[in-house]
Order: sequence, then structure tokens, then C-alpha cells
Amino acid sequence: MEYRLNCGQYVLHAKPPMGGDLEPVGRVLDEVSLAIDTVEGTLHKHGVPELVAVWHAETPARSCAKAVARNGRTTWSLSPAASPSRR
Repeated sequence: MEYRLNCGQYVLHAKPPMGGDLEPVGRVLDEVSLAIDTVEGTLHKHGVPELVAVWHAETPARSCAKAVARNGRTTWSLSPAASPSRR
């Protein structure tokens, strides 16, 4: 899976179930967000920035970073520390 920048918009591409070349899937986005575990490199969430931001704000993962890409530029922010009530 990968996002490709096409005419200023992001398009998610994935391999079809039976193999072959990557094909566009989902809707075209002006912005895309990624939530990545900065220690293990695991991708937790991706897609619409508002939905990823909600997950990012609520996650107890302390080593998670969120990236927002728009117009080919990426900005990162770290997760808030997990509160004792979330552990």
C-alpha cells in the first residue's frame, strides 16, 4: 500500500487480492495523516486527517507520532503522554 501525490491530491494505491500492479482505492484526499509507532515503525492509522487526529489524541501509546501531509509537505506531532487513568 502507498499514497501517491497526483495533481496536488493524495491517492491510496493497493495491490488487488489476486496480485498484480498497485491500483487506486478509496477516495482522493487533499490531505492525508499517518499515525506511526516511532519505536517499532508500525503504521497504526492512516487516511482522513480529522479521523486520525481523534485516534491520535485518544491513544495511550506514548511512542506514537502523527504526520499530516498537504501539498507535498509533511508535519509531525508526538502523542500526548498516557494519563494514569488510561493505563
